[in-house]
Amino acid sequence: MSASQLADSLGVNRATVQREAQRLELAGLVNRERVGRQLVISANFDSLYGRELQSLLVKAFGPKTLLERELSDVPAIEEAFIFGSWAERMLGTSGPPPNDVDVLVVGNPDRRLLVRATTSVSEEIERDVNPTVVTPRAWAEPAPGFLEIVKGGPLIPLEIIKHE
Repeated sequence: MSASQLADSLGVNRATVQREAQRLELAGLVNRERVGRQLVISANFDSLYGRELQSLLVKAFGPKTLLERELSDVPAIEEAFIFGSWAERMLGTSGPPPNDVDVLVVGNPDRRLLVRATTSVSEEIERDVNPTVVTPRAWAEPAPGFLEIVKGGPLIPLEIIKHE
């Protein structure tokens, strides 16, 4: 992201962004590179702290937090979970960064509201969010096939706050 784009998105002036970027570069946390007249700032994941900071940021501001916020506005969701490769990475399984986030929704939500909520998260994290809806009965019963695989794999429960 360029310094001017970052300044605009944060609502601060460019000089402040450039000064802070320089400090972060000296600490080894970001890389700064001139591309034409633009100063491009990117995370330095090869730094001593890079992976740990990334992990903390994903936990604090990543898909789980965003999905909990957005899905809380969708009525008739009884439970929701992140599953698949994103859940595996959150629980420490090594591998490449996931290309998408798989979400299992238990309940009978309005599909349009669900798509609106997951699309909002998708735009924020710049990755596809793929919701799969199952009825409470289907989730409660033993199920061969897809649901058996999901139940047997890592699941990250989402705290859905129900609005009455």
